[in-house]
Amino acid sequence: MRRFGRIYASAVLRPLAEQLVAELDVRLESRIVDVMCDGGTASTEVRRQCAGAGIILVDTTREALADAIAAVDAGGSVEALLTNGSTLPLADATCDAAMSLLTLGFGEPQALYSEMRRVVHRGGRIVSLSWAAEPPAHERILIDAYQDAVGSPPAYAAAFQSTPQFGEGRAVRDVVRFDGAHQYWDAVLSHRGLNGHPSLHEIRARGGELLGEYTAADGTIRIPIELTMVAQDV
Repeated sequence: MRRFGRIYASAVLRPLAEQLVAELDVRLESRIVDVMCDGGTASTEVRRQCAGAGIILVDTTREALADAIAAVDAGGSVEALLTNGSTLPLADATCDAAMSLLTLGFGEPQALYSEMRRVVHRGGRIVSLSWAAEPPAHERILIDAYQDAVGSPPAYAAAFQSTPQFGEGRAVRDVVRFDGAHQYWDAVLSHRGLNGHPSLHEIRARGGELLGEYTAADGTIRIPIELTMVAQDV
C-alpha cells in the first residue's frame, strides 16, 4: 500500500524529487538505493535524468515495491528488496548512492541512516529530504480545516514529527502547486483517507477559506513549503 497517493505524489513529491536527485550526480553506471521507496517517485526522477542508472528499490511491503517497479521499470536495471524498516539487505559498500524522499520516518530513521552509510562505498553519496517544520503548510490547511469543522484535530495529526537529521542539513524552499481546489482536495483527502468523512462538506468549506490566500486569479494554488536537505559524501 502506498503511503503517498498518486495525485499527492505528482503534485507534492515530484518537484522535490528533482531537487533530491540533482544532489546525487547520477551517471550511467551508477547503482542507487531508494530507501523506503514507496511509489518510486524519487527513482522515477533518477530514471528521467539518467535512463541507464541501476536502481535498487527497498521498502517494507510488496505492494509498495510493485508500484515502484511499475513506475521505473525502463532503461537500466531495477532490483526490489524487502526491508524490516531498520536494515538494508545489501552487502557493504555495494552502492554508489542512497536516497530517501520524506520516508525515513516510516522506518527506524537512525538505523536506516546507518545502513545507508554501510552500503554506500567510499566516495559515494547519501541524500535525504525531510520536512523542516511539520506539518507543512499544505497539510496544516487540512488539519486546521478539520479541527474547525469537527472540533478536534484528525487522529493522524499527532503522528507528525520531524524525522531526525544526521549531519549538517540546509534549508530547501519550494512551492507546492495545484491546478485548482479540486486537485488539492483530490490529493490531500485521498492521501489522508478522509473522502468518506461525515463532516466532509464542512471540512472542504473551511479549507476553501484557508486556501484563499494561496489561490491565484486563474484558480491555481501555490503553497510555499520548507524542507531540510542532508547531502553527505561517504
